[in-house]
Amino acid sequence: MTTAAPTTEPAPQSDQTGGGLGPEPYIPATESPPELTPRALLLGFLCAFLFGAGNVYCGLKIGMTVTAGISAVIVAVAVIRGLLRGHGAECTVVQGITGSADAVLNGVIFSVPALMLMGLARGQTHIVLYTGLGAALGGVLGILFAVPLRHNLTVEEHRTLPFPEGTACAKIVIAGERAGASARAAFIGIGVAAGLKLLFQWLRLWKTDVFHEFTSLHKAAFGLEATPVMMGVGYIIGFRITLVVFAGAFLGWCVGIPVIDLLAGTATGLKVGLPASIHGLGAQEIGKEYLSYVGAGAMVMGGIVSAITVLPAIGTSLVPALRGLRRRGGGPVAATPRTARDLSLPAVLGVAVVLVVAVGALRWLFGLGVGATLVTAVIAFIFAAVSAHMVGLIGSSNQPVSGMTIAALVVATAILIGLGYRGGSGQLAALSVGVLVCISTCTAGGLSQDLKTGALVGNTPWRIQVAEIGGTIFAALIGGALIVVFDRTWGFASKELPAPQATMIKTIIEGAMGGKLPWPLLIAGGCLSLLLEVWNHTCARGRSTWRVSSLGVALGLYLPVSTSATLVCGGFVAWLVRRQYRSEEEYERGNEQGILAASGLIAGDALMAVIFAVLTLTKVAPKLALRDLDQHAIAWLDTPVALVVFAGLGWFLYRIATRKK
Repeated sequence: MTTAAPTTEPAPQSDQTGGGLGPEPYIPATESPPELTPRALLLGFLCAFLFGAGNVYCGLKIGMTVTAGISAVIVAVAVIRGLLRGHGAECTVVQGITGSADAVLNGVIFSVPALMLMGLARGQTHIVLYTGLGAALGGVLGILFAVPLRHNLTVEEHRTLPFPEGTACAKIVIAGERAGASARAAFIGIGVAAGLKLLFQWLRLWKTDVFHEFTSLHKAAFGLEATPVMMGVGYIIGFRITLVVFAGAFLGWCVGIPVIDLLAGTATGLKVGLPASIHGLGAQEIGKEYLSYVGAGAMVMGGIVSAITVLPAIGTSLVPALRGLRRRGGGPVAATPRTARDLSLPAVLGVAVVLVVAVGALRWLFGLGVGATLVTAVIAFIFAAVSAHMVGLIGSSNQPVSGMTIAALVVATAILIGLGYRGGSGQLAALSVGVLVCISTCTAGGLSQDLKTGALVGNTPWRIQVAEIGGTIFAALIGGALIVVFDRTWGFASKELPAPQATMIKTIIEGAMGGKLPWPLLIAGGCLSLLLEVWNHTCARGRSTWRVSSLGVALGLYLPVSTSATLVCGGFVAWLVRRQYRSEEEYERGNEQGILAASGLIAGDALMAVIFAVLTLTKVAPKLALRDLDQHAIAWLDTPVALVVFAGLGWFLYRIATRKK
């Protein structure tokens, strides 16, 4: 099914370096398939809200998110190809809208909540404006910065950059063109998660938190948070990464907290800021007030090391991009293959300049002067190029956005202090740099991943770029509302929504601007990250696979132990599923349904959380509770019920992923 290209298209600009270098697209360049259709746009915005809300909740609760592109493209293939008999090129547009919105919301939740935590918010209107304009400006800048890199990343580096998620999405679209697909597993997962959320959060039939403190072992602690979202995230992330995070949690809560309690009040403890009053605190209080700084130090050092290790990628990405700017200055559009047409580069550069000027003009909102705005633009461009290249190597899910953002924030804060920024205005300026850089980094990586899908399927690049800008604007419109609703319901840095990255950013900015940081604890965490990086370097030289992500361990140190321990359960289920398949091809087909079901668990849990939050604000939800969790006569049943239900979720994912078709 093909249609002629509309005559009202914007004039795209293409690479003049010719085709034949990159992959052969499934849809030939000589065809003009429908792409930016109303149904593709509508389904894209629906998936953006569905999976985006899930990632907002995950990021604020766990500090980790999962890429929504694969889930969105499967739903798109099932709906557009299976039900509406549409074209596969439309499915890539759905993926682009969802992916860009997801990337923007990831950047928002990692950084914007710090505005409230630092006491810089001037009411709900200010929060919505700050989030919306920051997300729109940072997100669109990231997309524009990545446009000149498309040819280098998806064509010239076709054989060296695998783009795992982008390639996987292309395979799904092409398979759907041939045989159709089913998104049934995703909707089953949504229903299961929504039903359980209704029972344990709304009706309060049982508690999902399992926590025990061993006082005889100097308050070593262990716990689980048996919820659908934890099982789903753990399954998608996989056993290896969740095991690393769990190792960090075990190190912190079963070793670090006992050491802190043991040293408290001693001569050594007093020298490093551990007073005797710690003996009167429980494990959770010690974790929040002391262990979290060790985790913060580990994350900062891990972020700096991550930024240093990708410095070669800057040259790899920027130099070809700058060469591309020179060679794409002209040439007739009609002479360029449809599959090589980008947005007009003069227009891209012009709009980017306008957006940078807008950031500086909104000083009342972002607190950035001329010098700080230029610093922000330069850092955002560098990290956007790094992100666009890095996702080609390791994928969007494994990209250390937190680490790169923290590293950028440390550098930017030092520069701002040199420019004379101090106090509350300095904190606002530093936060704005972090917000804009984080969001632009996320969107640049997401766009390059989606452009790889388009290159394999046969989409028109400029149409994907337009779709991503639309998804970015959509996410900017809903991001502020989600932030306000979640904050008013539970509050950030709370047990329900720890918002770890935002809390980390608050710690870094306030400490750097105010000169008040528990340096011994931060240095201890930094030394731990350095030791892990030395270990990784040794393993790399010996070609060993026993490498450990310092950022993963740091996140485990920083998060509550119940979060990290629960994630590894989902990862273990994923490992069991992998063992049931003999070939990689069979595993990909089966695990596709497992990923869909896990994404459904995340989306269902998160959507019910959003609905619950809205009902709480309207004073409806509290009336639904059937019991008081702290005083109910059969409260001793909470733990076994929670464990049985959680085990049932694992069995559900296992059966979905291993079911023979």
